[in-house]
Amino acid sequence: RWVVGGRPGFVLPARTGAHVVGAGHGLYRWRPDEALIEIARVAQPTSNRINDGTVDPDGNLWFSTMNMHQQRRTGCLRRGKAIVANGPAVASGGRVLFHVDTSGNRIWRAAIADDGRLAAEEVFVEIARGDGHPDGIALDSAGNLW
Repeated sequence: RWVVGGRPGFVLPARTGAHVVGAGHGLYRWRPDEALIEIARVAQPTSNRINDGTVDPDGNLWFSTMNMHQQRRTGCLRRGKAIVANGPAVASGGRVLFHVDTSGNRIWRAAIADDGRLAAEEVFVEIARGDGHPDGIALDSAGNLW
């Protein structure tokens, strides 16, 4: 049993053979045969937690945070604000990042520059109210967003 100090949002494999866990307000290195090691604290409001994450082809970790009460726009993904930020997913050989604003009913797209910064975001798709809420996303091997 491993205690991470919050609800895990993601567990992703690392190149080292370990895993990176995003939970609560922290990022952790996890190997089943070792103690969980905190590698970073994420500064965010106490009403937030780490949510979804992904790794791009260059090995950069992208992750979102969300407001646990789903009431305030305090969730984020590097840029922008959302009540519940979900996704993210990286496409086009690591050059485009998608993420979701669940309560805003939008999926956003932004180019990733060579230095890792995000360009201005644009709405990729907006889901009509009453047709559901977008949540976590994934890309298939053909590059289609699901």
